Amino acid sequence: TSQATAKVLAETGREEWLTEVHRLAVRLHEKSMRAPAFETYRWVIEHFSKSLGNSHPRTLQAKNNFAVLLEEHGHLEDAERLHREVLEGCKAVHGEGQADHPDTLACQFNLAVLRHRQGDHQEAEDLYRHVVERREKTLGHGHPDTLRSKNNLAGLLRKRGKLQEALEQHQ
Repeated sequence: TSQATAKVLAETGREEWLTEVHRLAVRLHEKSMRAPAFETYRWVIEHFSKSLGNSHPRTLQAKNNFAVLLEEHGHLEDAERLHREVLEGCKAVHGEGQADHPDTLACQFNLAVLRHRQGDHQEAEDLYRHVVERREKTLGHGHPDTLRSKNNLAGLLRKRGKLQEALEQHQ
């Protein structure tokens, strides 16, 4: 199978082959092939961690993707733990003073989505507000990532009964 072949190549320890296995995990995830995606993400995270370190951007990206898969399949506590781990890794890699780094903001956005789903509306709102503010500053008001953040914040505000503020975000 392509999964077995990819793993054999990746066992060479070469970063480019590990990256290809990560791409395979993403494709399996996109095709809703849950079990092989779970297995492949776990495998690639283990090997990225050994070869590149826990805080390497490729390791963090694989962990982030796996957290999304966990969340999609109802493993919310595991997804939260992994999202928080990735966020801390991004802060360590990019520095606390680099709060505007796109990877850090993406991690915060993903955690906000999860916390919203888990029903912690206050933490989700705080995270969304932070991400909206920082993305407006760095990317601009019309950037797709900014708009996605505003839309999610507006949906949460509407759910919380803050209708005027939700309308302002939507506009």
